[in-house]
Amino acid sequence: MRKITMFIFLLTCSTVLLAMQQPTIQHTVSKGETIYSLTKRYQITEEVLYRYNPQIRSGLQANAVIEIPSVAFQQEPTSFIEHKVKRKETLFSLAQEYHVSIDQIKKYNSELYARDLNRGEVIRIPVFQKGKQKPAEGLVEYIVKPKEGKWRIAQNHGISEAELERINPNMKTVLNEGDIIWVPANKIDSGEYTMYAVQQGEGFFALKRKFNVTEEQLIALNPQLAGQGLKAGMELKLPKKRDAIGQGEVSLLDQTAADQLLRESMNVNQPQSLAFVLPFKLEKGAEDSLGSLRSKLENDRLVGYAVDFYSGALMALDSAKSMGFNLKVKVLDSEGSESAISKLLAQNTFKGTQWVVGPFLPKVFNTLSSGLLKDSIPVLAPLSNKNIELYDNVFQTLPTELMVQNAMISHILSKQQQGAHVVILADEKNASMQSQLQGKIVGSRVVTDVKNIKNALVMGKVNWVIVESNSVAFISNTTRALNALLDAKYQIIMATTQRGDAYDDNNVSNSHLSNLTFHYPTVDKLSSEKNTFAMKYESQYGGSPNRYAIRGFDITMDAILRMASQGDLYKAAKKVGETHYIENKFKYDRKLHGGYYNTGVYIVKYQDLEIVEAQ
Repeated sequence: MRKITMFIFLLTCSTVLLAMQQPTIQHTVSKGETIYSLTKRYQITEEVLYRYNPQIRSGLQANAVIEIPSVAFQQEPTSFIEHKVKRKETLFSLAQEYHVSIDQIKKYNSELYARDLNRGEVIRIPVFQKGKQKPAEGLVEYIVKPKEGKWRIAQNHGISEAELERINPNMKTVLNEGDIIWVPANKIDSGEYTMYAVQQGEGFFALKRKFNVTEEQLIALNPQLAGQGLKAGMELKLPKKRDAIGQGEVSLLDQTAADQLLRESMNVNQPQSLAFVLPFKLEKGAEDSLGSLRSKLENDRLVGYAVDFYSGALMALDSAKSMGFNLKVKVLDSEGSESAISKLLAQNTFKGTQWVVGPFLPKVFNTLSSGLLKDSIPVLAPLSNKNIELYDNVFQTLPTELMVQNAMISHILSKQQQGAHVVILADEKNASMQSQLQGKIVGSRVVTDVKNIKNALVMGKVNWVIVESNSVAFISNTTRALNALLDAKYQIIMATTQRGDAYDDNNVSNSHLSNLTFHYPTVDKLSSEKNTFAMKYESQYGGSPNRYAIRGFDITMDAILRMASQGDLYKAAKKVGETHYIENKFKYDRKLHGGYYNTGVYIVKYQDLEIVEAQ
């Protein structure tokens, strides 16, 4: 049910549109009319106006005929009535009884988008206050200016973004020009200071590097620091010496050298036009797509991946817009088919688009990337690293298995140069990998039976034992044998170039792996469930983000920042080094006479029963 609700939310935030069920009236646009004036005239939101008229996202044209929903927009409810559904009651009869619209009932009972009422169930009926809402004491109305986001408004009024959201509990996720919100009456346009939330693990030295402010200056501005010291989540007042990225966005981005280059060189005001082409599969039977969402999400994993990926991408877009980025976004349905892509290309859908994410499936992706090659539009492959045609305009964001293996080998070679001894142990199915490793790691010892492993180890040296197998029995026996040798005072680190599913089996002891400081390569490291992104995601969608949602965020945010830094993804691939975000890292190299591939791989290790990044 959570994913169905998420899907509905995502669709309302994108240009993937479903057939409208609500009656409308027609309006002929007069010269000089704007989106803002229409929303005020008809008392509807911009989202509703765009939902019924997707063609006006590119601008209003005089004499154009647009659709206006006949049910007027209501303000946010002041309370709710719990109603137990009786026999023969319908959404229409309840709307009539409580003087609300069917849409308003569905909005606060999101499961009703996908099904009818059930007798005996309890639903929430919104109650709306009549007349204009009175401001709380000390607050005044503020009209959002063009390209203003939550963070910038909060900064200009001397409060944090969290405080702005607290005093505006019904504020939209993404603000639009003309929106009216509440701000502190005595703190309007405070241009001297900004607010910042301290992140986990940050100390005075980290803040000095980030904001060029000393410990003494921080304490002078924030006297509470003298007694408490720095604590995660603490709100600090900082001098506004430069146009920095907002506090929520800083917390979503790791501080790497390449990230710093992106921050210092990026042009926030440069417009970006981008498109997501994902397999929502709404084209067929669009008129009953809401009713079939449950079936789609349960029976078609590809649709579920698309929903998850775009939910993360949407958070990146929201973060970027709150930083002041000017983004024009299209969300298109690939339907998981080459024919749908051919249709989009024939309709010249991508005219003016600067970069594209998707589709997922290799054949469908190749159809799109080849179709956009003549226009040199970069296309990012989000999930596939096999069977992707690396045309000049292609960015393969997922490192290949060979790149992952080579990253681990390079790491072990660096340890060998520092004096480590290397032992290779592989089962019969991995004999070929054993030969490759032996050829690349000169001086390594090969063992064919774990019973003989002790004879290959060297006392007084760090022994790196590379285990190549995906057999539960083989791995379990190996880890037990190596753990026993730890008691005999041997220094052993276990590693593999390809961590298979066998390592997740209950018969493979995590304690043994942790004792052996087990190392392996991966394209995405595990992130904390308590990081800022995860908490924001759970607050917005009601659940923790999975790897597809996190990848959607990471790919989207990285592309936005690279574009803003160099104005061109091709230039950024050459000039911007390695970047990393929540769980993914990006470092693009170019194939000779071809496109770009990501070589960003993590080496992680088991440490105290946790998986952490190895140095």
